[in-house]
Amino acid sequence: GVVRLAKRQTLVQELYCIETLARVDTLCLDKTGTLTEGRLEVERTLPKGVDTEQNRALTRLVLTLAEENETAKALQEYVRGQSFAPLGGECVQKIPFSSERKYSGASYAGEGTWYVGAYGFLFPAEEQDAAVQAEIAEYAGQGYRVLVMAHTEQMLQVEEHPSGLVLDAILLLTDVIRKEAPEILDYFRKQEVDVRIISGDDPNTVGAIAARCGLQDIGTPVDATGLADDEQMRQALAAS
Repeated sequence: GVVRLAKRQTLVQELYCIETLARVDTLCLDKTGTLTEGRLEVERTLPKGVDTEQNRALTRLVLTLAEENETAKALQEYVRGQSFAPLGGECVQKIPFSSERKYSGASYAGEGTWYVGAYGFLFPAEEQDAAVQAEIAEYAGQGYRVLVMAHTEQMLQVEEHPSGLVLDAILLLTDVIRKEAPEILDYFRKQEVDVRIISGDDPNTVGAIAARCGLQDIGTPVDATGLADDEQMRQALAAS
């Protein structure tokens, strides 16, 4: 069994998993690195024609943060390709990205703080613009990973949520889908195995990527952050 799977580019880490997989009726997969290559590309920034100062601010922020995750690498490749000279100014403090807060940022002496991250996590619910939310939802529904850049005149307070933010730009990133993903998902469908995609990304983005990979009957993607307990999680999984 190990040899047969190896010929199909499948690595078996534990022998008993061959027997286990034969009895599986539901399979849970991640999106990034599983359905996709784990590589992102910045397709474009919005609004169309983001001015030079905003591009220079984005370039400075991305190079200042110098993070190593895949999103940061895509942003670094993008700003270097745009050839905008970064704004000057001394960085006095920065906060790295975390999966909990879903944003990162840096403060510059006498200027305030710039952030890049998820709109819904940077802007409190009462400060969110309905038109911006609708625009982001539309692009997420097309499979984009949507980030925003925003700034405030206030200096960074690590233990406090950003306030007084002004939206500068919307950034659209795309996941590169693995070429073999549609074939693999189709195989499980024919074997009557239900596939669930569990990801930390925007639910609409995950649903769109799954659809592009050929996953059928995806229904309405569920945001697990809105589920109160394990029972609601079980119900959501059963209904999806």
